[in-house]
Amino acid sequence: MSIDNSMREFKLKTFINNPIVIFVLPVVWVIVFVKFFSNTEMKFAIAEGVGGSLVILLIPMIITVLIWLINKKNGISYPDFVKHTFIGTVIMFSLALYVQLRHIENLYLNIVKCELGNGHACGLLGRIYTDKENIDMDIDRGLAYYKKACQNGYLNGCKLYTLHNTVIGYDYYNKEDYENAVIYLKNGCDTGNTWACQGYGKIYYFDDMNGIIQDYQKAKEAFKKGCNGGEAESCRRLGYIYEYGTGTMQDYQKASLYYEKGCGGNDAIGCYSLGILYDKGNGVYRDREKALQLYIKACDKGLAGICYMVGLEYLIGEGIQNNYTAAKYYLKKGCDGGNWNACKEYKELTNDFSQ
Repeated sequence: MSIDNSMREFKLKTFINNPIVIFVLPVVWVIVFVKFFSNTEMKFAIAEGVGGSLVILLIPMIITVLIWLINKKNGISYPDFVKHTFIGTVIMFSLALYVQLRHIENLYLNIVKCELGNGHACGLLGRIYTDKENIDMDIDRGLAYYKKACQNGYLNGCKLYTLHNTVIGYDYYNKEDYENAVIYLKNGCDTGNTWACQGYGKIYYFDDMNGIIQDYQKAKEAFKKGCNGGEAESCRRLGYIYEYGTGTMQDYQKASLYYEKGCGGNDAIGCYSLGILYDKGNGVYRDREKALQLYIKACDKGLAGICYMVGLEYLIGEGIQNNYTAAKYYLKKGCDGGNWNACKEYKELTNDFSQ
């Protein structure tokens, strides 16, 4: 055997025979096991528990055999390495199986407790089945456990049931899967989440929601719940329903009330829509000055197109006094907000002043 091979064998044996190294491998595999396997449901409890552990047991054994074969080819044998790895993997197997069995025990113990009316146990089961890191995740089953937790007096179960339904509903909504979205958003709305009510209402309000038949009555009821809970957009959309009489009697006064609520809740379009009512005198006394102030509010809340409109109002002076300084200010604001017409008008106005 060459001197280089002898030195390499000596160094590796010294390293491998270290008692600390003997336990590093099993500890690493136990950490991997706990991270990726310990929170799964064991549908075939003992068999699957043993099977999961055997899979992890085989991985280091295969690696060990490969290392041994490679080094045997080079004329180096490491019996201590093989022995210690085998001992370590047996220890790992025992620990992994223990973790699996404890998990199985806790899982089914919580199922029994939940069936007997323990709300906290139902809540724990809800968390297990709604956990995205759980390879046996079952959202509907998890939600059923949260609902049961709520019914058994566990308040966090009520909150989590509502929250999960709302988040899942909007996830489907954003994927344009409205048939599923409407199910979860209705659950969220019915249990007090006003944001869920808003999304549920929008699905029935618009006529291009795949698989959903337009229903203004359902939309109105959902928007009313959302508005009463402080959702400004819901108030504004309720205003639309009354202003245009979609699915109900046209009522400008009610429209103005809901637009005002929406505007008060920082909904820019609500302010603009209320401004139009004052501009035309629909359901309220005609008041061009008040309409202009509402348009300015909408502009200040980020509607660049309305800034352009306000700038023109001051420039033309129809119903109000001309004010070129104000016109320039709002046209520039509209331009800065990305409105091309405002940029064009502002450029022409500044050129006129410079000549």
